[in-house]
Amino acid sequence: MDDVTEIFVTTMADTTDFYLVEEGIKRNRDSIRLQEEIGLMIWNRAHAELSYLQEIESWKDRVASAGTETY
Repeated sequence: MDDVTEIFVTTMADTTDFYLVEEGIKRNRDSIRLQEEIGLMIWNRAHAELSYLQEIESWKDRVASAGTETY
């Protein structure tokens, strides 16, 4: 190969490697963002369920204490 062809092939290979790495980084960022969104959804669901359970516990205590009163 002559010098011009070698430079072109080398430059093309370097560019291709750069784009492959860049695409990998973009996909990794998207994957991390998706994991964060799913984690937030799970946290929100757990928070709602915890609030629900605390409300049931409070309601149970009120009903139990009302049952011990004499009329």
